[in-house]
Amino acid sequence: MSDHETAIQITVEPDRMEQAMDAAYKRLVKRYKIPGFRPGRAPRSVFERHVGREALWDEAVEAVIPTAYRQALKETGIEPYEEGRVDSLTPGDDGSLSFQAKVFRKPKVALPPVEGLKLPPPSAPAGSLEEEVDATITDLRRRSAALVPTEVAGEDSVVVVSGQISGSGEPESFENTELALTDAIAEVRAALLGAKIGDVRQASYDAGDGKRDAVFTVSRVANPDWPELDEAFAQAQGYPSLEEMRTALTNYLTEARQRRLEEARATEVFDAILAASDVEVPGFLVDREVEHQQSHHDRQEEPLEGLQKEALEAVRRTLVTEALIEQANARVSQAELETAAQAVSQRERRKLTEDELRTLARILIDRKLTTYLARLGQEAQPAES
Repeated sequence: MSDHETAIQITVEPDRMEQAMDAAYKRLVKRYKIPGFRPGRAPRSVFERHVGREALWDEAVEAVIPTAYRQALKETGIEPYEEGRVDSLTPGDDGSLSFQAKVFRKPKVALPPVEGLKLPPPSAPAGSLEEEVDATITDLRRRSAALVPTEVAGEDSVVVVSGQISGSGEPESFENTELALTDAIAEVRAALLGAKIGDVRQASYDAGDGKRDAVFTVSRVANPDWPELDEAFAQAQGYPSLEEMRTALTNYLTEARQRRLEEARATEVFDAILAASDVEVPGFLVDREVEHQQSHHDRQEEPLEGLQKEALEAVRRTLVTEALIEQANARVSQAELETAAQAVSQRERRKLTEDELRTLARILIDRKLTTYLARLGQEAQPAES
């Protein structure tokens, strides 16, 4: 048993088990047809002879264990990290029940006071809102552009290429892939500038995790013919007018910028809290994380020491996050989840699966925690003199 696991010996007294047996009889008698009696009317003694006392005992045990377990936790003052494991069920000669519950105790996490945090200045927005609106409109025009065939690829051209990329494992082939040179990385853009139909071009570039070598065969070259920025364009995008399109985009991007700033500030605050927190990291959680990385992310061949170090930090982050969720009361009620799920279901015209509901609940919790952490960041700032 690990240092964080506690075994609780629990005994359910005979009179309490008898009450549970009687309640079990009242539930089960309605499910059985006893000869000579209407459904649910057979006396307990007759029911036991017909069905067996063991059926009542099993039903009573299943019903009484959760209550006895919760009562034992309350009496011992143990705060579990997760549901305990019940074993060693032993019926007593006097009609009592004894069993053992093995519980992992909740790790201790001491969060620092927000006043003591050393935080960087709040992040500033990148670029102006007006520039972002203009860039969004430019992107809409680019996406709406008609492609006009041309002979030679220029800076703004779109090419259709087939080929292969090698350098990481098995080479990857691609066919008839449309590539806008304005979006291509510098080495690929340089290789394809001036290309004509039928040309074969090569490019080498750093992909972050190693060098890649690419070969492109050009099958089409075209230049975008951008639509005019006028009322007709705005209406084609679903807006009544050009002015209303700009207003709508401004409002949307204002909210998006605010969300990005809030998320960035929340990350800064979380990192500061994490660094200053005193966290008790149980070995069983580290072992679980290592096992998860090995089995679900194909990391069996990696050195165990490195995985354990990574797992230790991952568990530490998780425990601090859980403590902050509790401190912020960032739980999601059933009503909140149902409202959010209904909105998603109406938008996607389908019912969400159980896995999707769990993911949605996690997203809602993350949003609450982000708002809470960003507000902490504001509170931690010294007042301007």
